[in-house]
Amino acid sequence: MNATEIAALARLIEHAVLHPTSGNADLEAGVSLARECEVAALCVKPCDVTAAAKGLAGSSVALCAVTAFPHGNASTRIKVAETLAALDDGATSFRARENAR
Repeated sequence: MNATEIAALARLIEHAVLHPTSGNADLEAGVSLARECEVAALCVKPCDVTAAAKGLAGSSVALCAVTAFPHGNASTRIKVAETLAALDDGATSFRARENAR
């Protein structure tokens, strides 16, 4: 693959920082990688949206909040509230987990 093809492929990727134990350093590394590779989006937990939005400001990388993560056990009302809060905090898209059972 040449550099143009690699860049085009990167723009199709949603990079995720969703591990339950991921902390600030993991988020900062994820933001840095997403910016450097110019991926389509960075997916984060709702509690990380504000910091990720600041880190991605001025880049072409979309910010995706993954609500009701990881099992989707929240009620619809809670999922909607969590999604709206994430959008208010700077997310540009979201993925809502459905109930895993």
